Amino acid sequence: MIHKLPKGYLSWSQMNLWEQDTQKYIETYIHGKEFFETKEMRFGKWLAAKIETGQRVDPKVDHLLQMLYKRRYKENEIVVDFDGIQLKAGFDSIDKFGFDEYKTGKVPWDIERVNKHGQIDFYNLCFRLEMSYPPDMALHWLPTVGDGKDYIQLVGEIHTLQVEKTEEQVTAFGDRIRKVVDEISNYKKFEKNIITI
Repeated sequence: MIHKLPKGYLSWSQMNLWEQDTQKYIETYIHGKEFFETKEMRFGKWLAAKIETGQRVDPKVDHLLQMLYKRRYKENEIVVDFDGIQLKAGFDSIDKFGFDEYKTGKVPWDIERVNKHGQIDFYNLCFRLEMSYPPDMALHWLPTVGDGKDYIQLVGEIHTLQVEKTEEQVTAFGDRIRKVVDEISNYKKFEKNIITI
């Protein structure tokens, strides 16, 4: 089967956007419309860059970031082949044993939310394809306060969730990827349906 992906690969952000807002995916990845980024998203990226570079921010944030376990290869992005589909994963922190994902925001992260969300599943599959064994995985939630418009700041806590995935969950997520890629490859029927509603 030939897969027609706009970028030639599927990333978690692409997959998530397709599943959450198909029209927005089509506008962004097919028609090249600029993607709107919220202040919360910019804050998360800013913090990720601070974690990656080890750059000092302020004493409160620095102390918090030092508490995070940081695994690291020099390159935290991998591209793997999954049944002829190129998957691209950009890990927050990774080594040969596993990976860690960092999340900010007001809404608490728990195992139910992690399992429903899917990003850890995506990275888990990519890691397994790259390393040929299951990873040690954790999600670290750093709660924030602020209205999202004028200011956002860290509360000063870290909540860590160790995540495990069964072989059945890995297989089911692979099927979810195949479905998304098949739909993206045939996006015109989705675009037509959305426009005529």
